[in-house]
Amino acid sequence: MSGRTPPDLAGPAHGGILWTDGWYGSMSWPTVVWSMVVAACLTMAAMHLFIWLRNRRSWANLVFSVAAVAVAGVAFFELSLMHAQSPEEFGTLLRWARLPVFVLTIALVAFVRIFLRAGRPWLGHAAWGVRLLAVIVNFSVPTNLNYREMTGLRQTEFLGESVALAEGIRSSWTRLAELASLVLLVFVVDASISCWRRGDSDSRRKALTVGGSIVLFVLLAQGHAVLLTRGLIESPYFVSFPFLGIVLAMGYELSRDVLRAGELSRELGESEQRMELAVDATGLSSWTWDVQQGKVRATEQFARLFGFEDSDPIEFAAFLSRIHKDDRAQTHAVMRHAIDTRGDFGTEFRAVLPDGTERWISAMGKAAVDNRGGPVLLRGVCIDVTERKRAEERLLLVVQAAPNAIIVVDAQGLIVLANLGAERVFGYTADELLGKSIEILLPERLRAKHLEHRAHYLAAPVARAMGAGRELAGRRKDGTEVPVEVALTPLRTSEGMQVLVSATDISDRRRSEVEMQSLRRELAHVGRVSLMGQLASALAHELSQPLGAILRNAEAAELFVAQTPPDLKEVTAILEDICEDDRRASNVIDRMRALLKRGELDLTTVPVSEIVNEVVALTNADALERHMSIQVDLADDGLLVRGDRVHLEQVLLNLVLNSMDAMGDLPPEARRVVVSARRLDAATAEVAVGDTGHGIEAGMFTKVFEPFYTTKSDGLGMGLAICRTLVEAHSGRIWVENNRDGGATFRFTVPLALTANGVAPA
Repeated sequence: MSGRTPPDLAGPAHGGILWTDGWYGSMSWPTVVWSMVVAACLTMAAMHLFIWLRNRRSWANLVFSVAAVAVAGVAFFELSLMHAQSPEEFGTLLRWARLPVFVLTIALVAFVRIFLRAGRPWLGHAAWGVRLLAVIVNFSVPTNLNYREMTGLRQTEFLGESVALAEGIRSSWTRLAELASLVLLVFVVDASISCWRRGDSDSRRKALTVGGSIVLFVLLAQGHAVLLTRGLIESPYFVSFPFLGIVLAMGYELSRDVLRAGELSRELGESEQRMELAVDATGLSSWTWDVQQGKVRATEQFARLFGFEDSDPIEFAAFLSRIHKDDRAQTHAVMRHAIDTRGDFGTEFRAVLPDGTERWISAMGKAAVDNRGGPVLLRGVCIDVTERKRAEERLLLVVQAAPNAIIVVDAQGLIVLANLGAERVFGYTADELLGKSIEILLPERLRAKHLEHRAHYLAAPVARAMGAGRELAGRRKDGTEVPVEVALTPLRTSEGMQVLVSATDISDRRRSEVEMQSLRRELAHVGRVSLMGQLASALAHELSQPLGAILRNAEAAELFVAQTPPDLKEVTAILEDICEDDRRASNVIDRMRALLKRGELDLTTVPVSEIVNEVVALTNADALERHMSIQVDLADDGLLVRGDRVHLEQVLLNLVLNSMDAMGDLPPEARRVVVSARRLDAATAEVAVGDTGHGIEAGMFTKVFEPFYTTKSDGLGMGLAICRTLVEAHSGRIWVENNRDGGATFRFTVPLALTANGVAPA
């Protein structure tokens, strides 16, 4: 320091500027303060410009740098205006000061659009367009936009320094600058409201900080400029300070994003570590193909998977060489397509290791692009799916070896898989069926309704038999029909809902069923004939009674007719007795003929009481001859069943005769057969035949119903087997159990006759 005493303020010869020497000159506060504003703005601009250079997609940082430089320019011109030496210099500086304001307007519009992701584009264009028009007018008029004519300068004291203030005639073009500020405010307010309405806290904070600061400080800056231009206040221009507030608010929000980006980067690093651990734990091998360098960077697990010695960057050509030659071209084409389209890819291929081992590999990934949008990387993961492929091959072998037709159909009804069984059943080859509609395998008469059935099934798919209780038919390639049984199983796959159709050709079964029906009828007929042989003596005795009565009545009638005069009244009574005896004999013969008659099942509604009474009537004579009693116990006299009367009578007759045979060595007073019937449940009736014989040996309860098994010395062993066949033909079952007080009881069930609403009558 010189140590000299500072001189007095300089006169007009020095332009009204405070010149000082030594340390005192550093205390020119306007110069210091405005210089600090310029330095702060340029520093922030440099920082964010550097950020943009590192990441060319961070356009908000570039726009912020432009805005900060523009505010620094405004501050520079304001400081220059305070030190202007003449009206002409002041007017020129004021004219050029409009340029950084124009640049700032463009930067604010762009920042709001980019950072807030809001704002109507036409309003933004209008804001900088009106400001551009103001700049054009500013350079077109003789002086500048603010003054039509500069008349002089005067000095005033400001922060301890003498500064220049303009004197002149105000221009009406200043309203154009005011309009530009107004349009900018409308644009920012509209964008802030849109950002606020998103509802999340981050958007609302940005709307308040950025939008609110721009509105507030633009109002302050424009208000100060209006007051100065109209001569309402005396001070130098300091609109750079409100603009600095805007820059600080924008920088604050960008700094939050930078800090958040750092946190995200750290979290991303931790996530990548966790991801690598998770990938290793699941057997996945991650890799990255650098397209430009032709290198593959991968994990150690990837290197082991393909047989490389280490995980150092692998040449892409070396990686391709480990792919099976038959899969190499297709795999490379899939990866190149992902790069060309900037999209995803997925493929499966065989890898051949140096020792000759083959592995099936499933790979998937995504292309990454650089800052200019060009592809640079292909990232993905691989997993060994050899075991899954082997399982699929085994499953395919099982499907192909299945004797029935296996067909897989997609949601549109198109066949996507058909096995060899489908070729045998329908006559088409698998290649002919693939891609065809499933309706090709249906007779034409069933195709129209099948579309509706398929839509209903897909709406609620469950595993079930198709057309339960109905005859189903398929159509062969030659147009003939084949009876089939069909089972449906829904399959939820990555390609959507599919249905596995299992169709079995039952032509041979139908022929066997027809033959079995014929044999069953023959067997039942033989059984009835055999039973009639056992009943021959009893039937002869049963017929002898009405025939003897007819003979005696006829002889008595002759005597009454021979009288003079004939006793016609007695003759009439005798003739009525003869008719009654004849009907008795006819009924006996009809029952015998019905049991001997061969025929199909004739299902009708039959009263159980009639079946029981007729069988008891047929066996009553034999029971009397054997000194046995037959008791009837009907819990419900009106019980109705659905069945074939003759077959049910045959079953009951066989059981009654077996019970009588089982008591042949008992005393006469102990020989008793009990025939009973009751309602078992809401849809079934039970008929039982019990005796007081010796019962069934332990372990023989099911064997007695087998063909040719008998305990009689003269038996064929077919009676109970026939009974079981006839009962099962009625959808019933037959079994035997021993009684507590001796003897055995045979029971069989028969469906109850149902009314129109599906309920058995009470």
